Amino acid sequence: RSRAFPRGYQPSDTATRTYIIDAPGALPALAVTVDPTNLWNAYTGIYRNFNERGSEWERDAAVEYLPRENAESLALAGKLRVHGFYSRTRPKKSLRFYYAALPSELHDDENPLTWSGPGKQRVIIFGARESKVSRDELFQELFSRAGGYAPLSMPVALYLNGEYWGIYYVRERVDQDFLDRHMGRGQYDLLDGQAGKPRVL
Repeated sequence: RSRAFPRGYQPSDTATRTYIIDAPGALPALAVTVDPTNLWNAYTGIYRNFNERGSEWERDAAVEYLPRENAESLALAGKLRVHGFYSRTRPKKSLRFYYAALPSELHDDENPLTWSGPGKQRVIIFGARESKVSRDELFQELFSRAGGYAPLSMPVALYLNGEYWGIYYVRERVDQDFLDRHMGRGQYDLLDGQAGKPRVL
């Protein structure tokens, strides 16, 4: 990460670039970079305070998608928070990423990070893999093959501040954008997994 501090001027924006040398396996890499204070600080860090919720527990983050075989990478800036319910207590936590919608010419059917929607902001989930088998991904795959609507997911090797964090799944969040795309424009009720109450989108 680099930033310029010219005399007599405001500091520049922070530029973030990730370089992975001899990455293991064959999965594309997803590099997530966050100020360490915003992760580990006892009072303000989202990883230390994993049970806190809401927009006040979102932190600035730079995300880079790095495909294999010298394909073009994708750099995104946005806000990151911890995602999930019981999984928050685990060492590998799922994350929710908010960022500005990308231009339609960058759309790639196999990469949900590139999808555009009617809103100016997109939300994507970085789901932590559970043990040797991800139950979420297995169920969603079976449900989709049975004709249901399931979020697209994409496995990646996730790096958090340069440290290998394991296999994660980049997947769509079931929200207004998702429902509009699959079922048409409308108003929908979803069951809130935490409170057990309907959540109107």
